[in-house]
Amino acid sequence: MDESVLLTSKHVQDVNDLLAEEDPEYDWCIEGVREQGERCILTGNEGKGKSTLLRQIAIQVAMGIHPFTLEECEPKKVWLLDLENPRALVKREINKILAGREIEKGWLVTSLWPQGIDISHDQWKLLMVELLKMIKPSLLVIGPMYKLFPGGTETEQLASQLAFEIDRWRVEFKCSVLL
Repeated sequence: MDESVLLTSKHVQDVNDLLAEEDPEYDWCIEGVREQGERCILTGNEGKGKSTLLRQIAIQVAMGIHPFTLEECEPKKVWLLDLENPRALVKREINKILAGREIEKGWLVTSLWPQGIDISHDQWKLLMVELLKMIKPSLLVIGPMYKLFPGGTETEQLASQLAFEIDRWRVEFKCSVLL
């Protein structure tokens, strides 16, 4: 059995013991919005701007610009994993958002698999883990969700497998995930 699932006092304890623990410091990925290790799934109809919004957030976080207040903040390493759009479109959209500005090298890493990937297969799982180890992102922006499994995520079982795998990544690599 994986050591991370073994029961400890942090898994089963009286609420008063939990509340008596020292309050941990915030570990912000996006100050006031997302802590490291949190997951957010953005949903909506096709063509309504989800990818554009997530790209904008990815770029601003990597540049050290708070995506909602526009205040200067600490830049974070971001991995933008686009599983839908062709290379030329992604490049044009990033250039549009940058509007002539530059991102310091190493803060924003892109991976483009417009055909999607299949994280139900061990080879893809291993590759993703290796890339997460190599890139070490504070923020993983990935999507769309249906392109993580070739059969889609219509069934509860597939959606559950997908959520489990992504949750494993965010816990193991302590990165915030926008999907």
